[in-house]
Amino acid sequence: MQNFHLSDNLIKKKILVVEDDEISFLVLSEYLKYDNYKVVRAVNGEEAVSLIQNDKDGFGLVLMDILMPIMNGFEAAKNIKKINKSIPVIAQTAVDFSRNNEADFSNFNKVLLKPLNFKILKELIRSVFKKTEIERIIEFQLN
Repeated sequence: MQNFHLSDNLIKKKILVVEDDEISFLVLSEYLKYDNYKVVRAVNGEEAVSLIQNDKDGFGLVLMDILMPIMNGFEAAKNIKKINKSIPVIAQTAVDFSRNNEADFSNFNKVLLKPLNFKILKELIRSVFKKTEIERIIEFQLN
């Protein structure tokens, strides 16, 4: 049986923001920091995958742009889910892919269109973290 410490049960409030546009990142980052989230940036999908692989503390959430250089958000989300299938990944994009049958959002938990509605984003982040916390409690109780 695992040793239980209260700190093990706390949610990782570290968010990986994958965004190549500087202004979009700064606006989103300031908003998240205001709500006491720790924000880490990747400027492309390849960097995001590397950060997920090498981060010992883990991320509570990934906010992923879709259209980026080097590796796009679709490929990055697919690779991230191979590393850690339980990490929530939310797409944030200015392109409405609803009419594109080739766009595969299966590796994303949710999709948000830019410009972001911060009220919806806040509710979504809270629900993701709350769900993660409940899953961790259940997992602990089962072990």
